[in-house]
Amino acid sequence: MAGNKRVALVTGTTSGLGREVALALAAQGVHVLAHGRDATRLEAVGAEVRAAGGQVDTYLADLADLSQVRALAERVGADHPELAILVNNAGVGGGPPPHTKREVSADGYELRFATELTAYRIVQEALTNTRKHASATRADVILDHGPRSLRITVTDDGRPGAAQGGGTGHGLIGMRERAAAVGGTVTAGPRPEGGFQVVADLPLSLTPTTV
Repeated sequence: MAGNKRVALVTGTTSGLGREVALALAAQGVHVLAHGRDATRLEAVGAEVRAAGGQVDTYLADLADLSQVRALAERVGADHPELAILVNNAGVGGGPPPHTKREVSADGYELRFATELTAYRIVQEALTNTRKHASATRADVILDHGPRSLRITVTDDGRPGAAQGGGTGHGLIGMRERAAAVGGTVTAGPRPEGGFQVVADLPLSLTPTTV
């Protein structure tokens, strides 16, 4: 990171909203890490930012390919250990030819999007429970992305016996319902050493359902 300048990673910057966000952040003095999957268009955005006096690095990756997602994360982490802003604007459409068909649920949600949304809501609810009920000073969120599933583990250090709904509160019921909607599961309960843990397992292959 150069000096104390804030760094922002913006995905999907080669057109539309992503491009506008990248340009706007650069105009405010933010060092922009611009992502795209089309090399020509990505370099054009980078040139546009530089021409306006902004600072930008470009990162080429197709986020529909998990190996490229991991490689992107490793490159960004190595180049910029701290990010102030993350804007996920990357599309989840058919991508470049041959336009591989993606799995969708019966109501038209792409599974990858449905799983991402469910993961976000589960983490949000788990952290809300920690803040409201656990008397915790710390909460850890771990995402374990396997080839066919995503495991989310949220653990806090609340005092032993601190109320979290006993595994049956409305928040935990909601998390279980969200996970079940994409064919996943949620388990939750107090830890013997203290604190509370929520573990969600979400599939990355389709189970016909409604999200």
